[in-house]
Amino acid sequence: MRGRLYGNAGEDVIFVESSRTVEDMKRSATSFNKPTMANMVEGGKTPLMGNQKLQDVAYKLLAYPLMFLMASIKAIKQVMASWRDNGSTKHLVGQIARSASMLNPYPCPFASPESQHNSVSRHSVAVGALAAC
Repeated sequence: MRGRLYGNAGEDVIFVESSRTVEDMKRSATSFNKPTMANMVEGGKTPLMGNQKLQDVAYKLLAYPLMFLMASIKAIKQVMASWRDNGSTKHLVGQIARSASMLNPYPCPFASPESQHNSVSRHSVAVGALAAC
């Protein structure tokens, strides 16, 4: 009901929180005349599905709001444990991102070939594509 009201009021995307089954997700994704967004939270109430399955269910946008944060926390804990156990982080230097690689992120598979040559476009497309199925 609220999703339809928001859609009628001009919202561009509809997000239904915490669908608990694939059937609920499909019903939500096909109930509106607007694109719908799926929120994939590891350990959350909504079933985790990959991009293709979400597209098949009719979602147009996808977010993984915690995955990158949780992966970073795990990596930080591993580095700290290794530092504690070895007394140094020198042995980890070959396993981390270097300054140059941080400035030139991995090419975004969603970016058009012409935007690959423009770093501002590439970064914008990469950030926007995080939510795109």
